[in-house]
Amino acid sequence: MDILRIDPVKYKKLGYDTSAVDECVKLMTSGMYEKALILCDESLKKNSNDPLILSQKGVAYIKLNRIEDARKCFDLGIDIDPKIGTLWYNKASLSALQNNESESLSFLEKAISLDSRCIQLAKNDEDFWILKNNDDFISIVGN
Repeated sequence: MDILRIDPVKYKKLGYDTSAVDECVKLMTSGMYEKALILCDESLKKNSNDPLILSQKGVAYIKLNRIEDARKCFDLGIDIDPKIGTLWYNKASLSALQNNESESLSFLEKAISLDSRCIQLAKNDEDFWILKNNDDFISIVGN
């Protein structure tokens, strides 16, 4: 799963703690998923309604093969703020990993409508390899 970097200026204006998100990304990039979960939990104690932290926590859960926990994080984050493309992208990625093509495509389309950076990311993200030859995937992200 590739990690979509957030736009810190945009989310700081909305009151989200982007420094904690950045630290989670650094930990996960280094393969320290358990430490990332701890950091996410600490951050969620301060603000349990931070969808960006929930998104990162979900990614860490995927890396630890805790699929249902990941899905719950993404769903909760989307319930809090359905306009964050990262959450939809991560949910699309999770669905692709579970071979649920139609669900994945639907979530990916939503992610792209909210954050166009998802197009390039999806083209290169190995989580979507199952969809590489899917006509709908190609129509959504291009060649």
